[in-house]
Amino acid sequence: MPFECHFAAYVPDCGKLERTLHFVFGEKRARRNREFFTIDPDLAKAIIELVADRKVDVSDVEQSIDTAERREIEQMRRRREVRTFTSLNVPLGATLTFAKDADITCTVSRSRKVLFRGEELSPSAAALRVVHELGYDWSAVSGMDYWEFNNVKLSQLGAAPVAELPDEGD
Repeated sequence: MPFECHFAAYVPDCGKLERTLHFVFGEKRARRNREFFTIDPDLAKAIIELVADRKVDVSDVEQSIDTAERREIEQMRRRREVRTFTSLNVPLGATLTFAKDADITCTVSRSRKVLFRGEELSPSAAALRVVHELGYDWSAVSGMDYWEFNNVKLSQLGAAPVAELPDEGD
């Protein structure tokens, strides 16, 4: 399965940061013998930003992502984004709460839109505004990871529980 680097930065002690990330996210490994985790990448990004000296922009060439892999990554991203409130059984008019602050809410207005502070936006655009207000200068977030319905993140609605993948050779 192709993957891409969500965020990269220079840090003063990469070993210490790696140990911290493994401690915090260890139970979310995709495989015991791999460095892949089934987490919202913005969680790892927030930790890395705390200790980063500076951000690094990494190109597809530097990540060894060819045209076919980029296309597959974008298709996977679009499939994730196609989820609608209807497909998640979230009714129109439902109140969603921001995962990091339950006092921040929006209302489902259409199958892919929410009403946030009087403006109709995508869930991602609304979440990005809140993230910016919290002091992060991120260029994008997945709204499905930041909004909750009945205390469950939208990204978890309708999803099968993530079982640990078998180690290679098992």
